[in-house]
Amino acid sequence: MTAEQTKQYTEQMAVITAVLLLTAVVVIKCTSGMCYVEVSCLVINLEHMDCTWKQDCRLQLNYTFQSRLGSRPPFRDCPQYLREGGYNVGCRLPYKINDKFSSLHTRLSGDNNVTKEQTIQMKERVKLKPPLNLSVVVNSTNLELWLYWNTSTKSTCTESEVRYRKQDDQWHSAIIQMSATSHSIPFIFQNHQYELQVRTRVSHFCGESMFWSDWSAPIFYHVPGKRNATARIADLHALIYLASVGLGWLWPQWML
Repeated sequence: MTAEQTKQYTEQMAVITAVLLLTAVVVIKCTSGMCYVEVSCLVINLEHMDCTWKQDCRLQLNYTFQSRLGSRPPFRDCPQYLREGGYNVGCRLPYKINDKFSSLHTRLSGDNNVTKEQTIQMKERVKLKPPLNLSVVVNSTNLELWLYWNTSTKSTCTESEVRYRKQDDQWHSAIIQMSATSHSIPFIFQNHQYELQVRTRVSHFCGESMFWSDWSAPIFYHVPGKRNATARIADLHALIYLASVGLGWLWPQWML
């Protein structure tokens, strides 16, 4: 083996050794309960709280979850686990009005009793359900389109964002003032199809959330175009023809 080959072999072995050592460290950390895991909680539509967790190791641990709200002792066990593949991946907690203004203290324990505690400020972590019952009305006089929708919670505490586009064109959006459940789009184009969607979130007047709802199911509306002169003349000819046929049939009847 030449000196150059010896050097290449030594470098390759060094790389292999480093990879094996790194793998061993990861396995040791996972099996010793040192996996990094983070708890994330959301208030869902002001109805309940969902706390979920993920870990950075392939080794699955079946965690147990406890929590307490504000200064209310003691920690309470999870009333309803969210499960995936036979493992606990989250917890669903009950929600009462104004609970979001209290800190949520969480405690997550692994199979080997390693515990992770977090304190989560819930005020900004509210996610509403998407708006529903979208409808469209068009004023043909000034070509103004009005979009209407309903919210799943009190509209006085929500703000909305509308987005729309003409056929496959780029999206246009607008933030709608608090409590509004309608929006007008002026100067729409005739003989084009529009796609419209809405999403909502808790407004800053009620403790603004940094989470928007998902976008609503889209509503499509085709704006009819004006009939051209040729089409109107053809309609007139058809009416004249039908009238002449009718008169031709009625005239002999009158002569009897």
